[in-house]
Amino acid sequence: AATMTPHRRRATRANATVALAACAVAALRATAHASASTIDPSIAQPGVRPWIVERAELHGLSSNALERASANVETIVDRDCFVVARDGALVHESYYHAEGAGAMEAFSVDDAAGALATVLATGIAVDQGLFGLDEPLAKFGLASVERAFGREYAEEVTVRQLLAQTHGGGRRAPGSAFERDNRDDGYLDIIGELIEARSGMKLENWARVHVAEPLGVPDLFSAAGHSGRASEASLRRGLRAACRDVAKL
Repeated sequence: AATMTPHRRRATRANATVALAACAVAALRATAHASASTIDPSIAQPGVRPWIVERAELHGLSSNALERASANVETIVDRDCFVVARDGALVHESYYHAEGAGAMEAFSVDDAAGALATVLATGIAVDQGLFGLDEPLAKFGLASVERAFGREYAEEVTVRQLLAQTHGGGRRAPGSAFERDNRDDGYLDIIGELIEARSGMKLENWARVHVAEPLGVPDLFSAAGHSGRASEASLRRGLRAACRDVAKL
């Protein structure tokens, strides 16, 4: 499930956050094995085609329950929309402000959706053989790795640890403990630097070709920039997407 929050009172741009709806997650878990053999993969992955919109009951969910969930979401300050997808189809959409979000209106999304985009991009890069999840980052010669983790731990940190937030931040041994990253730490941005170095492409171009265009969201990374520097591309900062697009992630 995806929800949009614009923060209109504090800024002119909008932010999007992604929330996992408990009812949808529970339903997905309960039917994961049963549905895996019956769902056509080409249908379950919306890609560039428009979303199919169907009744929730066709996918084992309750329209009434989703309406109640939507009413609860609307009480949260500055939420613009609530979108639920199941089996490659949209089964619920709510847009709360007449002057606000619409199905096709793009907003600047925040780090929650950006983290999902980073995870997706990482999986694609691994499939392409650009790097392995458990290879030490130091072997790729990125100066940012030693700056972030210090000489003592730079040789040990892996992409998997960056994603899992067990990299230690240069303060403890990588893999020894989980510690939630601050949104401005920039550790996940190292993955973007690694993709750029290994692919030989500008990160924005690589992400557009291999992530955004296959999703049908070609402008997802067009305004991205990490650490507040718009001149430097990012997989997670400054992304632009409609609520429906965030649901694709």
